[in-house]
Amino acid sequence: KLLNKADQNYQRNMVQAEIDCTPSSVLQFTLTRGGTASNDSSSAPNVVMTLGNKQDFPVAFKVKTTQPRRYLVRPNQGILKPDESISVTILLVDKDQQALLQNYDKLGFSQEALDAATKDKFLVQSCAIMPEYSALEEAGSNIALGKEQAEKLTAMWNHVGNKANNWPCVNKKLLVKHLVVNASPSDGTADTANSDSVAAIVAAAAATGSSSATKSNMAAEDMSTENLVEEVTRLRKKYDELIQFSVNLTAERDILNNSLEQTRRELQTTKMRSNSGSASAGADSATRSAKGFKLWTLVLVGIIMFALGRNLPIGGAAIQEVEEL
Repeated sequence: KLLNKADQNYQRNMVQAEIDCTPSSVLQFTLTRGGTASNDSSSAPNVVMTLGNKQDFPVAFKVKTTQPRRYLVRPNQGILKPDESISVTILLVDKDQQALLQNYDKLGFSQEALDAATKDKFLVQSCAIMPEYSALEEAGSNIALGKEQAEKLTAMWNHVGNKANNWPCVNKKLLVKHLVVNASPSDGTADTANSDSVAAIVAAAAATGSSSATKSNMAAEDMSTENLVEEVTRLRKKYDELIQFSVNLTAERDILNNSLEQTRRELQTTKMRSNSGSASAGADSATRSAKGFKLWTLVLVGIIMFALGRNLPIGGAAIQEVEEL
């Protein structure tokens, strides 16, 4: 059984653990212009991407983007068991939506020009779980990763990214397209977006335990249209601030993790160089000491022989004088 398991692990090393991704090539975000002065009446653009594991063993996945501060990805990494799938929600931050709409206006209201100017991309990575992280195989899309498991998964992806490990990894690139749709308040589109925004915000607030959003939902029926729009604008502003804060924290966490891993590697390299340098210095010192000892020995012997050479004639003369007496 142990041999069979070892063979399976070896075969996994050689397998390209590809997963199904829908959409497969382009992620399209719809940018809607609202009818209010604040341009906050439209719902936040988002895309739901479905990932599925068609392999007969657990597969790890990770979602990256060239604009980590512009998009909020949840979850951005995880484990998929065989025949298991997961929905990954990608949300475009409202602040960046407004910036894209302004660029669209500056480019002469040209969709082609906006597509050419925007170079956002996403990368979906997948690989088999490394043997030293086999405990992660117990996790799955239906089981939320704990703090310790998330840290181990992040550490594994850092090792996968190291070319020295030569661990197979499948990279799937997806392009991003921003489709601009002008909503007019006269045709009721903006009002519908307002109603959808209220429902989305209240649902998100309820999920995080926000009692204020629940109260707003209960009192929404008693509000006038103007009050409802103001309430939506206020809640959306807070919601966007929370999303932006979460995006910043996620980006800073990834940067700190990469910096910490790089520092560890540099420290280990420095220690190895220091140890080898100390050993060489010790050997050179011993060699110099041995050479110095031989030189001083020769000098001392030379002095003694010189002294004896001078004293021998004096001693002979003294003996001769004693005999004469």
